[in-house]
Amino acid sequence: MKKIRWGIIGLGNIAKTFALSIQPLENALLIAVASKKPDSLKFFQEKYNISKKFCFENYSELLLCDEIDAVYIALPNHLHMEWIVGCLEQEKHILVEKPAVTSSKQLATIQKKFDYKNLVFSEAFMYLHHPRVQMLIDYINDGRIGKPLGMKSSLGFKYFNEPSLLKRMLNFYKKKPFRLSKKHGGGCILDLGCYLTSLGTLLSKNSDNSKVFSFSLKKSTSTFAKQEVEIDAATVIKFNNGFFSDIRCSFTEHLDQTTRIWGEGGEIILENTWTCQSNGFWHDSEYFQIPSPPLFDNPYSFQVHNLSKIILSKSVGENVHMPFAFQDSLNNAQILDSWRSASKE
Repeated sequence: MKKIRWGIIGLGNIAKTFALSIQPLENALLIAVASKKPDSLKFFQEKYNISKKFCFENYSELLLCDEIDAVYIALPNHLHMEWIVGCLEQEKHILVEKPAVTSSKQLATIQKKFDYKNLVFSEAFMYLHHPRVQMLIDYINDGRIGKPLGMKSSLGFKYFNEPSLLKRMLNFYKKKPFRLSKKHGGGCILDLGCYLTSLGTLLSKNSDNSKVFSFSLKKSTSTFAKQEVEIDAATVIKFNNGFFSDIRCSFTEHLDQTTRIWGEGGEIILENTWTCQSNGFWHDSEYFQIPSPPLFDNPYSFQVHNLSKIILSKSVGENVHMPFAFQDSLNNAQILDSWRSASKE
């Protein structure tokens, strides 16, 4: 079987997750990495048996390598746009860590370049590639709960505790973490809220056949505390077709990951929505499970497997379906823009 040859730029923790997830795949192979940190390059070279000639200290050198088919951009949020454009210019397929960009304006600019390329672009919402979510979408499309009316979900982790006086004094001299830095695209809305808005964006498409995308926000609240970015935020998104999404994300609390989806003909309960630790969902009092055991242990493997399959199909001229297409990412970015703006009011 032909394998898609992947490279990674940026070798933080999420890159390690990607590297592990690709190991069991038959249609994908990690062959190259790029980092400005020699220790990170050495770790990946030894851990994942990567040839030294494919360990690059410059991101551009990786993109110029003809032996690489696709690139996973695992850099901080504020660097995504630059290297998405770089991948497009070098004809590389793209998987970019979420959020794809820090504003919808950036993505609209990228779209002008992307529309003329026969390339795959995917934002790394790994949960969308799990067979449970694919079964869920088919289930809803088949009318099993009637017209979808709305959803409610949350995602939150307690990222930091109140530091001691000594730690606050020491932290004064440290650089602010990207997650809490405005100029680096930090804040819980971009970091966690993008998952919530992505599912709402996807489900809203199934509530009617409208071709027009528009929305408004209701009941938006946020907490900044002493941070320059929001650390807790909630909103209700009302789409033009009447579907609504009631969501909350947080850096200050561990929030339940269950999603409730309402339709005219019943309710679905999706547990562990974002981590995909269960293989089915509840419709009213009945549990529906994917028909066969999952191929892989984690949703990240499904993501790379599915994208590699799509890339291979596209290379031979087949018409392929993206679970979350470029336009979906653009629509999602517009929602995130509005939510972040509302959080500042």
